[in-house]
Amino acid sequence: MQGWTEAGEREVIAVQQQVFVGIDVSKVQLEVALSTGEGFAVGNDKGGIAELVRGLRTAAPELVVLEASDYERAAWILWEAGLAIARVNPRDSYHFAQAR
Repeated sequence: MQGWTEAGEREVIAVQQQVFVGIDVSKVQLEVALSTGEGFAVGNDKGGIAELVRGLRTAAPELVVLEASDYERAAWILWEAGLAIARVNPRDSYHFAQAR
């Protein structure tokens, strides 16, 4: 982003983009979408969740949102890793997606 100094000179202002993450949880895999436009999938198992934690630590998201389900062991591991998480009602996320 560009701006102007008091002297009327142009300067570049660095703006840090906040990153948010949404995770679609299924029995077999976790589909991950970042607000930066990136996305990937990992297995919903120990190895996949460890890969997810490593990737999210690098992205440093403000918040990770995932649906509350029977297969959400990843939520607890992400929380234990120090990431901010929000578990949402699947019906609410479905209706939100339909409203777009």
